[in-house]
Amino acid sequence: MKQKIFISIILLIGLFSTGQSAAAEVKEKEIKSIEEPVWLFKAGISKGQNHDRQDLGFILAENTVLKVRQINTEIKNKLTVRLLSNDSKEEKSISVGSEWTEISSEAVTVPFVDTPFGNVNATIEFQIENDKIQKLLPIYEKKENETQFFNLWDQMDSEFALIKSKNFQFFLPQIDKELLRKSKDFDSIDELIDHYENIFDTYDKYIGLDNSSFENQQSKNRYFLKADTNGPGGAYYGHIWTANSKNNTVLWLNKMSWGALHEIAHGYQAEFKNKGLYTGEVSNNLLAAQYQYDQYGKEADRFSWLFNNGKREAVDNNLYQRTIVNGEGYSALDLRSQLVLLAMLKQKAGTNTYAKLYQEYRKLALQPDVKKETILFPDLMNKYYSETTGLDFTPALNKWKIQTSNFQDEINRYQNYEAVASLVNIVPSSQLANARKLVDPTILMNSNFELVNNKDIAPLGLKGDVTIHLAIDDINVLKGKTLKLKEGRRVIQEVEIDQENIHFYNVPNGVYTVGFSNESNEYRYKGHYVHIKEKNNEATIEMEKLNSSELMNQTIKFLGLSDYTFANLETDINNETATFSVTSSTPHYFYANELYASIKVFDENDQAIYSKEIEGMNAQLVKDVIPMKKGYRVVLFHAETKKRLTNGEGIIDSTSKTNSFKMTELGLQNETLKNDLEATLINKITEQASQISSSEIPKDTIGLNGIKQLFMAINALSEPNRSTYLEKYNDLFERSLESANSKAIVEVTTPDLNEEQLPEEPIGPPIGSGNFTINAVSDFKFDKIQIGQTAKAQVEVNKKLGLEVIDKRGTGGGWNVQVAMTDFVAIAKEQEVVLKGWSLTIPKGTVTSKLGDLSAPPETKEVIINAANAAQFVFSAEKDHGLGTYSSIFMDEKTSLEQAVRLSVPAYGKIGQYKSELTWSLIDAPLN
Repeated sequence: MKQKIFISIILLIGLFSTGQSAAAEVKEKEIKSIEEPVWLFKAGISKGQNHDRQDLGFILAENTVLKVRQINTEIKNKLTVRLLSNDSKEEKSISVGSEWTEISSEAVTVPFVDTPFGNVNATIEFQIENDKIQKLLPIYEKKENETQFFNLWDQMDSEFALIKSKNFQFFLPQIDKELLRKSKDFDSIDELIDHYENIFDTYDKYIGLDNSSFENQQSKNRYFLKADTNGPGGAYYGHIWTANSKNNTVLWLNKMSWGALHEIAHGYQAEFKNKGLYTGEVSNNLLAAQYQYDQYGKEADRFSWLFNNGKREAVDNNLYQRTIVNGEGYSALDLRSQLVLLAMLKQKAGTNTYAKLYQEYRKLALQPDVKKETILFPDLMNKYYSETTGLDFTPALNKWKIQTSNFQDEINRYQNYEAVASLVNIVPSSQLANARKLVDPTILMNSNFELVNNKDIAPLGLKGDVTIHLAIDDINVLKGKTLKLKEGRRVIQEVEIDQENIHFYNVPNGVYTVGFSNESNEYRYKGHYVHIKEKNNEATIEMEKLNSSELMNQTIKFLGLSDYTFANLETDINNETATFSVTSSTPHYFYANELYASIKVFDENDQAIYSKEIEGMNAQLVKDVIPMKKGYRVVLFHAETKKRLTNGEGIIDSTSKTNSFKMTELGLQNETLKNDLEATLINKITEQASQISSSEIPKDTIGLNGIKQLFMAINALSEPNRSTYLEKYNDLFERSLESANSKAIVEVTTPDLNEEQLPEEPIGPPIGSGNFTINAVSDFKFDKIQIGQTAKAQVEVNKKLGLEVIDKRGTGGGWNVQVAMTDFVAIAKEQEVVLKGWSLTIPKGTVTSKLGDLSAPPETKEVIINAANAAQFVFSAEKDHGLGTYSSIFMDEKTSLEQAVRLSVPAYGKIGQYKSELTWSLIDAPLN
């Protein structure tokens, strides 16, 4: 024992001696660089982004100058040197380049150099300008000698010590030495290291960091855990470390610490955390709660923050009162209640599904043209939860007033995913205990709000009746159709519609998707799900007539403290209204008793019709529907407009606290910025079309609202944008817009040349399919035409040129056919030559029909086309007309030049053989 002690003393003397002699000596240290995990940072996942740093191995005495410089000439960026302690107020930092730079503190600190990102290591030189002996920093790494670590700490009486591991560094003040040495939670420092490594590895797994691809790599940067006497709150996760806001690190030394799980998880949150739904202090807790239940099973009920340390019944009762009795939604709830709801959603989807959500988001975030501000968390949940599980999460989200994309909602329904709901929405309160006994054994986190399928509660044998009220301006539109209750693909019950109130009897308790036998293209409906909970239930389906596309709607968000959304302004151009909602009574306590935000609305005569002022505290919760017609003006005020009045479409002037808007046909236009609403709408059209193209929509989908909305949005554009985008996305309009192509071919020659021109057989066979289509359309072929002359199209004996439309849908929705054509372009030339000055006339057709009603036939019209890509009406049926098969005959072989399909070539035309393509578009709507 004496020999061991003597050797240790000799070693310490040597270290002291080395430290003393190093006082004026210039020392050199390599600072290793690491790869920057851009796949994380671009997705807003900070994960200790600026936490990683490298110690210099000693403790710097108070009022001691440390000189530092970086000498590797390959390194262009400056390094950051920090003097750290357990009090951020006494800590210092400087940027260091190739010149000597000095840093010191009035307190005892430890020097660190922030780890640079890159593939070239830096090299620093440093010098201590003091003859004082600088203490060594006790450092422990896994599997080292713990006794020697504590001996050094004791002998040096060091103010700080450092524990280093793969995923984190733990910086401890002297006050915690005995707490670490005599820990009640950990038998050794290695066990503490294993505990935190398990947290980091598990969190990595939760967000899909499995090293399966570039965007799913585990990063090499380490967290930095410490104490901060002057830190905010009880603890915090910051951009350069995460700390216990005390002079000690007790938070990190407690194995069951919720705070440690909570703060570390902040670094795993992605940029979507507050997009469409506030989860800033919630989505991190999703990981923390999942970790506790994965580690300890149902025992976690006793100590998890999720259920307030064993008070699950009280948590459930509070949530029931607020959501079921009071009708409050997610945004109005406290953080714990919000966590319960999100935890139930995530649990039903599965841990792997949540990881997939993160993986897919990281892929999107790496794409340079992706607008991350438009990617909303509710839509990510609904998409990946539903697609991965084959379940429809829309009704559960909507029940909690979490707004989701109409498009994704529709995809879920058209894919026939089975709807899910929380127990409290499909089981009466008197039966909740029995339901819990039935389903709890197979579910890890148990609550009255856990999500289930209908089959999960079927053994209870509960049934009820439901009356569905159809709120529509004309019930005749729906009469004769059937209303269905569906469970996935399976139709449970269906009733023919003969009045506004439809009754279903003895329906097993559960949540059902509502559908019509044939959806109207003139209406969209709200209320796609019915919940059977009690013996007698009621539901309403609101039928809304389509006048304008929802793509023109806008949302302006009012953000408050911690970027929490406290109010929204949402326009509804289709109904000429806007909804202003205040969802939090405490927008920002810094602005208590003073104006924080306001809205004023003026009509076209500049008369005030609505006004609301909001102070920083005690705001009144409202949801007001306001008239919003063309010419109305909206004035918004926000005390923090720069970052907290948001829209995502560039309509906010962030330099002014007051923004004034004018309502136009395409939406709100900022009167100062004059934002280009058509350009914004085109962007939305492009995004919607991309979503539709990439989704697996059934090919026989007729009533998909997303396609109808896209078509209406394109028609709201001005020319030539309207024609351009109708043509660009023509293939998406499977049923709403059918197209067929034909050709017009002509050879322009010099006069009096007698070259033989072989006749061409016109297209006669049917080219369409289905019950609503262009069934046939003729090619137009012209013989040689002399410059400056007009000629009629060629027709073989007993043949006709014309157009045939079939409408056997039985809806009487009406239709119209438009025609547009490209320029005549030379066929045989290597370089394109466009024929100029041409004019094609398609005469008013004669309507014939063997199966249609000729007492009120469709209308035809003469069309003169002399410019490319200008669509014109040629054949149309009004509402309740045009049912059957109709042809518009343009000409036969006997038709005179004046009455025929004819083409004029100008005197300045160039000789050659030219071709043009005509596009005939069948539109699922009458002309007017």
